[in-house]
Amino acid sequence: MHGAQQRINKEVFKMKNIAILGFGVVGSGVAEVLAMNAAKIENQVGDKVNIKYILDLRKFPGSPFEALVTDDAEKVFSDPDVTVLVETIVSLHRIRSL
Repeated sequence: MHGAQQRINKEVFKMKNIAILGFGVVGSGVAEVLAMNAAKIENQVGDKVNIKYILDLRKFPGSPFEALVTDDAEKVFSDPDVTVLVETIVSLHRIRSL
C-alpha cells in the first residue's frame, strides 16, 4: 500500500474491545473461539477483535484468560473503549450479584 491508501486504512481500521459477561461453559467457549479465530474475524469484519474484560465473580487461576477476569462490573460497564458486550450469564441470582 502507498501513502494515501495507508492513511485511509488506519482511519477506518478500528479495534473492537469486547467484554464477556460470565465465564462458565458458554463464556469460556466464546473467549476460546474469539482467540482462536481472531485473524479470520479480522479479515472478515475488517476490525481487530480484543477481549478486554471477562466479568465473573469467580477467579480462574491457570486459565489463559486469567489476567482479563474481573469482578468489578462498574469498571466493565463504564469503560468507553468497550464496544461489544457478550452476555453469557444464565442465572438471575448471579446477574443480580454483579
